[in-house]
Amino acid sequence: MKTRICLLLIGFVCLLTEAQSQSLRSEVNLTIDNDAFLFSAVDRYYSSGIFATLKRKANRRSALAARLFKKDSTSREHFYYQFAHVFFTPYNPKWTNPDQFDRPYAGWIYLQTGWQGTGKKSVLRLSADLGMVGPATKVQPLQSWWHDVLGFRKPRGWNHQINNSPSLHASLYYLQRLVHHENAEIYWETTNRLGTVLTQSIQGVALRIGELKPVKESVWGGNRLSNSANRRQGMEEFFIFIKESFRYRFYDATVEGNFIGQPSQYTETLEPLLLHHQVGLGMAFNTFDLVMAHNVTSKETPEATFHQYITLDLFFRF
Repeated sequence: MKTRICLLLIGFVCLLTEAQSQSLRSEVNLTIDNDAFLFSAVDRYYSSGIFATLKRKANRRSALAARLFKKDSTSREHFYYQFAHVFFTPYNPKWTNPDQFDRPYAGWIYLQTGWQGTGKKSVLRLSADLGMVGPATKVQPLQSWWHDVLGFRKPRGWNHQINNSPSLHASLYYLQRLVHHENAEIYWETTNRLGTVLTQSIQGVALRIGELKPVKESVWGGNRLSNSANRRQGMEEFFIFIKESFRYRFYDATVEGNFIGQPSQYTETLEPLLLHHQVGLGMAFNTFDLVMAHNVTSKETPEATFHQYITLDLFFRF
């Protein structure tokens, strides 16, 4: 079954790289985070994340972009809409007694809308999202089906998950190029989120090396939308990258429990500071891009351990 999944993904990539279009003003982006891609039969902690995004290039320069990038008449901007579905589990899916758990079960879905502006050296993204955490997300049957497909053991502790609670957030993302030298660049990246489920700040530094596009035309930061198709055939951008970051969580309902709605019966103590290591590669074609990365994150609770998973990022423009 794992071989079939890999073959389907490879076929999907080959099909999309052959697609051509007269206008590339829209983009579909699918991001999948999952430890199943490590082929180790491990499924724990940040068990799965699926993010489906539709982007659309702005028809004309907005007043906001003109103010933020007033010295850059070539800046780009787009609007996007995203559906997200994530869930979390303890270390061992066989555990049924909460006394054994080192992290609560939690399911979270939300819809996000946002604006992104990109200049010569920087990217700014503003967004808001609305959703739900808890049994109403119907994560349990989805994970059971997924484990049947992959032949994994079914988790047995979902009856102790975080209770239903509304999810409402505002977010700010900023990417700034610090150093550029031929085929290498260093970036500073910050993501800040305030809301009812997750309030946190992430700070990171990234190095990327390879055949690089300027940030406003690069898959790095998601800036490949344009008015017309680039007729260059084959690969337009290829790079490897390393990113080191730390995340400080002021509040995380998927660990500490919800403060809106009926209190959750099982919660855990939060380790507020998380360290995150990421290494991967990115490649861009005319209408299709691919980014793959390996992630390692430090423990979320005092009883937990580190976690690793794979990110697969697919982009298709039309």
